[in-house]
Amino acid sequence: MSRYLRDQFFFHGLMAGERRKLQKQHEVSCGIPEDPFATASALWALPARECQLVAVDIVNRHAGKLDPSLVAQELMVLVQSKSWWDTVDLLATTALGTAFKHRKTQSQFLPLYRNSSDMWMRRCAILFQLKYRDKINRDLMFDIVDENLGSKEFFINKAIGWALRQHAKIDRPSIEEFVSSRDLSGLSKREALR
Repeated sequence: MSRYLRDQFFFHGLMAGERRKLQKQHEVSCGIPEDPFATASALWALPARECQLVAVDIVNRHAGKLDPSLVAQELMVLVQSKSWWDTVDLLATTALGTAFKHRKTQSQFLPLYRNSSDMWMRRCAILFQLKYRDKINRDLMFDIVDENLGSKEFFINKAIGWALRQHAKIDRPSIEEFVSSRDLSGLSKREALR
């Protein structure tokens, strides 16, 4: 597990299915956290990566019941700490995607994500609409992709391709037109047209 994430994190070796089973048992016996972000923050401070993954599960499960502005704000802390795709992508596509369905929250916080010097924050801006399907704001996605063209960051270019590929499932012609009209990285282009 550690090697899969380039030896950046310590793991106990708990597989996802077993971890989620233990989480469910814990919630049955102890109840759900009153403050999901306080619980997530405490888990984030622990050394084992499984703790951050439990925090992600908690935040994602409760994001729809919380104030969307609080979710967008608190996620900035988690996204920029102990950052890697395994936590960032899950938070971006679920909790942040849920929060940004609220226009006021999106208009207030999306500029902070998309204009950040932090690569992981920008990756969130690229990916937050991934589960929107036919509700996606395609022009917004294209604008955010355009802002990140020329990036040398693997994780930005991969996110661009992933976001475009996901939308191609719904509107392939617009994605093919967009890809042909931009100077995308080879990685982004391959991912988009897969």
